[in-house]
Amino acid sequence: PPSSHHYKSIPPKYHSAYPLSLALESGSYGYPSSLFSVRSRDAEGWFVLRRFDVKCSPKIASACITAFRALRSPFCIALKSCFVSNRALFFLHDYLPGCATMYDLYFEKQTSLNERTLWSYLVQLLLGVRSVHGSGLAVRCLKVKRVLITRDSKLKIGGLGIVDVLEFEDRKRLEDLRREDLKDVGRVILSVGSRIEVDKATSPEMVKKAIESFGQLYSPEMCNLVIGLVGGRGESIYDVVAGLGHRIGDEVEARMDVCEGLDRCLAKEYESGRSARLLMKMNMILERPEMSVDKRWSETGDRYVLKLFRDYVFHQCDSNGEPVMDLGHVVSCMNKLDAGDLEEVCLSSRDGQAVLVVSYGDVGRCLEAAYEEMLGRSTPKGVERVNSY
Repeated sequence: PPSSHHYKSIPPKYHSAYPLSLALESGSYGYPSSLFSVRSRDAEGWFVLRRFDVKCSPKIASACITAFRALRSPFCIALKSCFVSNRALFFLHDYLPGCATMYDLYFEKQTSLNERTLWSYLVQLLLGVRSVHGSGLAVRCLKVKRVLITRDSKLKIGGLGIVDVLEFEDRKRLEDLRREDLKDVGRVILSVGSRIEVDKATSPEMVKKAIESFGQLYSPEMCNLVIGLVGGRGESIYDVVAGLGHRIGDEVEARMDVCEGLDRCLAKEYESGRSARLLMKMNMILERPEMSVDKRWSETGDRYVLKLFRDYVFHQCDSNGEPVMDLGHVVSCMNKLDAGDLEEVCLSSRDGQAVLVVSYGDVGRCLEAAYEEMLGRSTPKGVERVNSY
């Protein structure tokens, strides 16, 4: 409920909070925490706000956000802020609605997983780790419960920066942390492939069982790479990525196909937007009650042509006087109007007393002239100017 003490613990600069997890338990980070989706008064969009009931120095929190602020990777969830408030530690990350963790998808729902998809996951995780290492940092949070999967099978490494602050006093060599990151990549892939959750604390017997199960399902190339990562071959992330050139090429090709599909959808929406803009202009003009002191402005001159054209497009009737609901006719007319087509159409008044033969280009010029006249008479804070095509 709104009166819950969980909401009261949220800093005032964040609002519209919705609980993603209210259970103050020792979670995957080993400390009591609660999770909310929130909006910020300082930035647009939704964010995930995680609260830890631990003591932390503001200097440590500030050092964390300074280190991770410059990180930009499509495979990582950006850390937006880290701060101390109300005697608690807060982390603010981007919010990705509709995503599921690897654990939810492959352990809870038992979703099938083919090798091609698994190669895609492996490549994305390695590229995400490469981005973090290239920024002079270490991931330190790679687990199946912290890797999110979007609807189009893109991976997002979550929780960046959290372990760095929570375990700030337990400092380790950066080289050791990076080697552990590579092992964690192997453990994550081994876990989702074998459906046996493997992490740093997993016993050797369970790791062996997971490897045996993994080997029965996937190719020797995949198995050898994953076993090498889990065992720690001493290679850097750059060495591992360099050996996967052809797999990375497959991933790039798949993503380019997705981008082309998005381009096609965008082109359709763009065309729809052009028609919508024409309709907005037309409806601002037609049957306007008055224009300055001229109450018949919208019924004369160029505006009368637009009125007849509106009837031609939207008010078609058959020989019996019944309405013709032809969306194809409407779309075709609006596209021709947008293009300024030279094709001529016969426009008639509703009483049949007036008949005009004009081209779509003529109608377009009438529309622009009437709209420009309206803009010229509008107040400075009135209708915003809409650029013509």
